[in-house]
Amino acid sequence: FELGIPMFPGNYAADDDAKWDAALRGEFDAHFRTLAANLVAAGFGRAKLRLAWEFNGTGGQFPWHIQLGDAARQQALAGKFSSFWQRIHGLMRVRGAAFTWVWCPMVSECGGYDPAIAWPGDAFVDVVSVDV
Repeated sequence: FELGIPMFPGNYAADDDAKWDAALRGEFDAHFRTLAANLVAAGFGRAKLRLAWEFNGTGGQFPWHIQLGDAARQQALAGKFSSFWQRIHGLMRVRGAAFTWVWCPMVSECGGYDPAIAWPGDAFVDVVSVDV
């Protein structure tokens, strides 16, 4: 079972930078703990989780898009993205969970952007896939 997991619960605009600070302060922690517990309770404790897919897209259609503005802003957003990914990974370590974490950048329509600047780290990613 593979599940695409939005990085932010609720409705946020891609250019709403405040959501990143809220995330890193822990305002969404309960959401991800509950999600993990619910997945385990439903028998999906070994699911593949494709968190924040296509994060490097150019359209801004997802609130977790980081390819916005100039290079300095993109670098800052990439750092927040990888930090929040690591936080979510830790939050979802609940009893009975053995999730597989899928890092999934987009390879088409990404304007030459290098998604590697948003790499959360080998300890936080099990599978790399791409959307075309």
